[in-house]
Amino acid sequence: FAKQQGIGIPTKDAFGKIVGIQIRKDNPSEKKKRYTWFSSSYAEYDDNDYIFGTPAGAPTHVATPKENNYPGVVFVTEGYFKAETLASTFGAYAISVSGVGNYRDIVEDLKAIEKKTGEKIEYIYVSYDADMSSNIQVYNHAKNMVALIEEQFDTVEFFISLWNESDGKGIDDLIHNGKKHTLKKVEFKVFERYYDKMLAKFEEKYEMLQRVPKEVVLETYQKEVFSMVMAA
Repeated sequence: FAKQQGIGIPTKDAFGKIVGIQIRKDNPSEKKKRYTWFSSSYAEYDDNDYIFGTPAGAPTHVATPKENNYPGVVFVTEGYFKAETLASTFGAYAISVSGVGNYRDIVEDLKAIEKKTGEKIEYIYVSYDADMSSNIQVYNHAKNMVALIEEQFDTVEFFISLWNESDGKGIDDLIHNGKKHTLKKVEFKVFERYYDKMLAKFEEKYEMLQRVPKEVVLETYQKEVFSMVMAA
């Protein structure tokens, strides 16, 4: 990888084909992110004899379990290692989006999983980091992703995976910390109802959601959303 040393992480589709390579830099600079994407688009230059070069992009990754114990279940998370941990722990397919807003290809991934397994997808678990639901923008991305999937999979039931952040920031941390028994699934529609009610209060008080202080979002989310759905 030109000018950088790091680990190449193969991003795969449902059939195991490598569709991208993410680079985890050994020594990222303070101004740049640790992760970047490998590009081979130079292979298509006129002075090269190669073909089929690909731009970097930010493809989704499909983690395939060794044994598919739950054919109708798919997890959606952010991060290659989280998806791989979910697949190996629960024996179910897991899709990693490269950023919570990069879900445009997820419908095709789900169709590919159905084609490969010969089973219809019945349940999808949105499993983002524990602190993400207190971020309004992340919530909106998750809500829009669910709406996008529902257009093609109108019989699928959606859940959100919730746990206490003190037990692990990511779902892989929760598993590695031996706390997966604390994981709770909540119907996405129930979570959405509480969250939208909170947003309505914010809009009434602040007029624009962008004006709500982050600490207010976090405190209100814990009291009026997280505690309520966890207690249900």
